[in-house]
Amino acid sequence: MTEKKEPPVVLVRTWINLLTSSEEKEVKDRAAEMLLNAFGNMKNAVAFAERHRIRFP
Repeated sequence: MTEKKEPPVVLVRTWINLLTSSEEKEVKDRAAEMLLNAFGNMKNAVAFAERHRIRFP
């Protein structure tokens, strides 16, 4: 079984920026979906953000 690789930091930063931006709901929903697909849950996404000093409101 192969371990799931983490996405690039710059990509996660983009998803978080979109999620917290003034973009349309569909854009925010897609960003949240991408984070959940990459990390399984928001707790893991927040932990990744903290490790890489990405501000996650």
